[in-house]
Amino acid sequence: MSKLHFRRSREALFEAALIVFAVLVALGVDKIMEQREELQLAQAALEHVATEIRHNRDELLQARESNQALLNDLGDAVDRYAAGEPLGITGVNYEVALTRGKPHA
Repeated sequence: MSKLHFRRSREALFEAALIVFAVLVALGVDKIMEQREELQLAQAALEHVATEIRHNRDELLQARESNQALLNDLGDAVDRYAAGEPLGITGVNYEVALTRGKPHA
């Protein structure tokens, strides 16, 4: 084996090692970027869930207030009926306050 052949083999091995190293570094950087993107997506999803929960809470509180008012009206109607007053259909609101499926941001 000549010195030239040994030198070229050594250079080829060194270049191959550099290429493998560069590919491994590129894969590592790609993985880090992918993990960072996944983390950002997860944080955005959590923010959307928290916003949805707050919106649902507010909507339920509003429905509770409306339903409490309806319950009071019905209680008054029952009391009037128990006191002997005639109860007309128009005197009682039978509508239940439900949450509205309004779109929100």
